[in-house]
Amino acid sequence: MTSESSSDAVNEPTANDRTARAHLLKEDAEYDHGLSDRELIKQENLIYTGLIGFGILMVQPFLTETDIGTAGMVCIVSFAIGIPLLTGLVVLNWHESFRSSTSKARIVLGVKSIGQGASIVGAVAAFWNMSWIAGVAFLSAAVLALFAHSAGYFHVEKQTGNAPESWSGSASPDSSD
Repeated sequence: MTSESSSDAVNEPTANDRTARAHLLKEDAEYDHGLSDRELIKQENLIYTGLIGFGILMVQPFLTETDIGTAGMVCIVSFAIGIPLLTGLVVLNWHESFRSSTSKARIVLGVKSIGQGASIVGAVAAFWNMSWIAGVAFLSAAVLALFAHSAGYFHVEKQTGNAPESWSGSASPDSSD
């Protein structure tokens, strides 16, 4: 019986285990940088519906073309992947909004990355199909917008005191305060 009770004790979490888990949960909560679940859902819906609408507009001219070329094919295939994934995420966001909670499932994070990435590739390919200069310009502007958003987000969170403690020692993307 002593061997059974000692094996049971191994499986039961100790006070240190519970404390470590609580610390990890706190860090996970801080990772959201103070955004509420409702605000995250609103922002994600804006992104997803914008990419879906943009994708539908970009794919439409290719529906009647017989010779679409490589860039056109990349555009169609990319949006063929992105639009259904993003649509599924919009439906999930409706459920998350109803329950006032966001999903942290790994599959959801993967689908977010694939759906958004495929849509960006499709947009670059659509502009590239019109002109390679337009494709490069769109890609450059998208990267610049990403950096501007990151720097602005960091600055606002730090300025309002909502930045996690882990940011206090790091260099700011926007070094001017």
